[in-house]
Amino acid sequence: MAIRIYTHALKNKKTFQIKELYDLFPDNAKETVRARVYTHLGVLFEKVSRGVYVVKSSRGESSALLINGNGRDLSMIEDESIDAIVTDHPWSNEKAHKGTNKTMRRYSDFHYTLEDFLEKYRVLKKGSFLVENLPQESESNFEYLYKIKKMAQRAGFKFWCMTIWTKGKLIHNTGRVAKNKEFLYFFTKGNARKLRPNKNTRQSDFMSGTSSIVPAQFNFQPPSPKKKVHPSEKPIELLKEIIRLITKEGELVLDQFAGSANIIEACLETNRNCIAIELDEKYVRNKYIELKEVI
Repeated sequence: MAIRIYTHALKNKKTFQIKELYDLFPDNAKETVRARVYTHLGVLFEKVSRGVYVVKSSRGESSALLINGNGRDLSMIEDESIDAIVTDHPWSNEKAHKGTNKTMRRYSDFHYTLEDFLEKYRVLKKGSFLVENLPQESESNFEYLYKIKKMAQRAGFKFWCMTIWTKGKLIHNTGRVAKNKEFLYFFTKGNARKLRPNKNTRQSDFMSGTSSIVPAQFNFQPPSPKKKVHPSEKPIELLKEIIRLITKEGELVLDQFAGSANIIEACLETNRNCIAIELDEKYVRNKYIELKEVI
């Protein structure tokens, strides 16, 4: 099935299939056509062809693409073109997912490989951040979580810090420990770039690292079970805080496994551009309909 691209803006909304662009530019390689869409995001907001647009927000400051595709395949994204990656991969944990309380799991899961992190490293700009959302450690996943950190290191990433997302008052009384936390691991491609204002001088210079000190924990209540549309949906306010820490306004954020695609609202509300990729067409379609109704 062709990758379906949904462009979102506060005023103008268009949908098209990437194969339509292939037909419009028959003399260009398909890889070149795909790359043009990604490259122009946040740089050129022009009419690509009849009825096909890359569009801005109503203030003309940010834009987002929601893509129905495989987030592990980043071949269409150019080297060092992304300012930050914030993602939560659907990790495979068959032991933990057994039992009646796990029957709601509907997504396609997998285990990261070294190649996944090499691709993340390739598309990120030097000094930029990768933020991986990982589950609370347990008997069934602690070895895999350790492998993730080692794979990131082998790919060239540097560990920056780890912090906790505490899910407000929500507690799952399963297993040996009450679970109400997830972990956010911050990695950098090489030395962290300069994002933090230097308050010790009168000059407008910046220090390397996140834009401010990362808190020991974020405390945000997750979406209620009645309202959330994805099993791993993250609160928009949490995503906004992360984005503010690791990017500047106008920069481009990638979420490879967007799920509910709340990353889109988080980026547009903080004046960032966004590429959000989700494999399950149902979630992509639901998010696009939701945005059309709300905006």
